[in-house]
Amino acid sequence: MNTLQKLVFAGNYGQPQELFVRGNAKIIENSLVNCQGVITFDTYFNMFIPGFWLKYTHVNKVSLKLKVAGSGIATIYRVSQNGTEDKKLSEVSFDNERPEFIDIIKDENINSLGEFVYLKVQSSNALLYEGEYYGDSEGKKIDVACCICTYKREKEITRNIDLFNRFLFENEDVKKTGSVSVIIADNGKTLPKSLNNQYVHVFPNKNYGGSAGFTRCMIEAAIKNKEYSHLILMDDDAITEPFVILRTMHILAHLKEEYQKSFLGGGLLSKEKMHLQMENGAYFTLFETYFEKRGLDLTKREQIIANAKENKINYCGWFYCSIPASYITASNLPLPLFIHGDDQEYGVRNLNGIIMSNGICIWHPSPQGRMRAYMNYYDCRNDAIIAAVHNKGMSAKSMLRLITKKVMSKAVVYKYEEAWYAIRGFKDFYKGAEWFVNTDAEKLNMELLSLKEYNAAPIPDGKIVYTPHPQEKVKKIYKALNWFVPSNNKNIYYNIYEAAEYIPIYRSRKIYLIDEPNNRMYILKKSYKLFFSIVEGYLKLVMTVLFTHKKVWSAWINKTTELQSLTFWENYLKQDNIQN
Repeated sequence: MNTLQKLVFAGNYGQPQELFVRGNAKIIENSLVNCQGVITFDTYFNMFIPGFWLKYTHVNKVSLKLKVAGSGIATIYRVSQNGTEDKKLSEVSFDNERPEFIDIIKDENINSLGEFVYLKVQSSNALLYEGEYYGDSEGKKIDVACCICTYKREKEITRNIDLFNRFLFENEDVKKTGSVSVIIADNGKTLPKSLNNQYVHVFPNKNYGGSAGFTRCMIEAAIKNKEYSHLILMDDDAITEPFVILRTMHILAHLKEEYQKSFLGGGLLSKEKMHLQMENGAYFTLFETYFEKRGLDLTKREQIIANAKENKINYCGWFYCSIPASYITASNLPLPLFIHGDDQEYGVRNLNGIIMSNGICIWHPSPQGRMRAYMNYYDCRNDAIIAAVHNKGMSAKSMLRLITKKVMSKAVVYKYEEAWYAIRGFKDFYKGAEWFVNTDAEKLNMELLSLKEYNAAPIPDGKIVYTPHPQEKVKKIYKALNWFVPSNNKNIYYNIYEAAEYIPIYRSRKIYLIDEPNNRMYILKKSYKLFFSIVEGYLKLVMTVLFTHKKVWSAWINKTTELQSLTFWENYLKQDNIQN
């Protein structure tokens, strides 16, 4: 019998207790629960989902054991699909002076457990030391390379590596399942050499963005080195818990043959609001990305159950994404997009099923709190490249329709900087694939950073009175009419973490986007001068598209195979030590 899912009592960064355990529980050093009444494990990290294991793995029989001291009652409940009805499956009384393992369920047919299962403990003095669900599947050996691209984030990298050194690399459960190493592409070339050890391998890398960093990791871990079964791509500024990596390995070890080539993705939780989910797989289509499970509160049981239900996705972000090493070959590397879109394109290109699971996640600074106008350059340019690669017959008319939306949707809500960067991104795309390849990506990025950006100001003293949130999205007609009527000097105060489509912009003079967690705000101001400068730039771009679209589009299509090759990347990174 092999481990399927270990109970996790707490995180290492002060995450809400309700993500792990509910009720009268006192957590002692993250590894011990002092039960002082009734506690339940119907939580994001500890609810067991038999339906998941039945679909994706070879598991047929499931057991649950608990190491506990003291006296009390342990009960297993089955939860209905809608989460409203609990049915008792098994109940065990215990009375142990010293910590001992007890079986709560033993060799239960997984079909009999229903969709969701959780543990409940009633006691006034019990101490819970550990617990795990285990099954009858033998499991494969899983050797993982955790791949991190970083640029001058020594503090965050050191924090995660210290945690891995303490809780992961020499962990007995890891050794039973396989092994974990860390491959770091150091784009800033600032990490200390002392980080290197038998498990951690740092490679100084050219700063050609996250795409280049992750590709360097892929080359080192899957092409130069054949010992890893899976690569887990992860962000350098995210909180990544060791128990999440172990849980990932347990799932990968038991997959059925038809799912062994699937990607396994993680959820993206907010670092500022650690119970709140920002992403859990996504669906990417032409110039649009849909996040169906954004905004779920993962301390609420009904939303945990909703999160476990499958939906239509075609990629998972590289903040946490496990990829079988067999995918990564000398002819199947990412596109050199610098930042943004590389995970979308690679996921769509290699789509063979994506598995998502509760309890697999990281915590990341919320992107809504950081207004970085220049990122819209990469979003628009890279979306255009991906469109050329995957929509070979796209017409100039269709492209202009999308360009209009991307540019003018920013300009009408006073985001002139983002509109300007959108125009610049599309203009650079239409300079063609050869210009793209021969441009120094690091110098281009530095140039973009120096041009236009939002300025943040401290939030003034006193309570912010937010503008009432409308019930519906602001209609496009009002956004357009706003430019044909004078403003009434009305100012809008809006939470930056709320959906921008609801900002009541009509006749407003200024919009204050408030980021309370970081004590800053951004001020957007209505300006006819800036608006019409965007219109002028947009019209020039339209002419470029009309006269060059067909030729440029064909050039990008013809260049695709080269851009995905190891030969290209060797030359692009100019790393003589990268060899096939």
